[in-house]
Amino acid sequence: MATFTAWKTPTTTSSQLRTGGSQSWSNPNNAQASDNAYATTASLNVTSTHWLWCTGFDFSSIPSGATITGAKVRYERKQSNSMDGGITETYLQLIKGGARTGSEKHVTLLSGWAMADEVSADAGGTGDLWSATFTRAEAVASDTGVALACEDTAANGTIPSIDVVEMAFEYTTSTPANYSFFLVFHTLWESMCGILAVQCMYIRNLISELASRSAIGRSPALP
Repeated sequence: MATFTAWKTPTTTSSQLRTGGSQSWSNPNNAQASDNAYATTASLNVTSTHWLWCTGFDFSSIPSGATITGAKVRYERKQSNSMDGGITETYLQLIKGGARTGSEKHVTLLSGWAMADEVSADAGGTGDLWSATFTRAEAVASDTGVALACEDTAANGTIPSIDVVEMAFEYTTSTPANYSFFLVFHTLWESMCGILAVQCMYIRNLISELASRSAIGRSPALP
């Protein structure tokens, strides 16, 4: 059965160059916790950002020998100006070994990011590894994570704000080859123990009855 880890937050964040990007992220460490302190860029005007690079997630809870089957990302975001949509495009890509891997997820929201209050959005999910592969060792590595960028498609000048970026891995654990044998053995053992318990109870009651009758037989005769 597949299981997702709890949502994890990054411990290392930075601004990394992105082809086509023009604005770097200021205060990228603000994306490490949901605390209304924001990673931002300069105003976007039909331009896009560089990568907000997030790594250092603690996935040590994934059991040894587990198979990684999916990944999902959640981020809290808002913008300063939603005229004509403002920021309508979000780009996300997983990071493995310190480099982007798999397919880039492109999320379009025609109405644009929320303006007054931040909104949580997510990408990925069950069985979705974004066209990448991860071993357990790669998933728990400190240079694993996710990169995020966004784009303003309207000439209105808006500032993106990211409060936090979170990530979770989905995994399965293998069943031992002899699991079925031990399951059958355990079931039979419990059945045998149950039968023996009944037999022991019967023998104990029988001995008690015989002892009782023997004691009556040795009693002196009444006058």
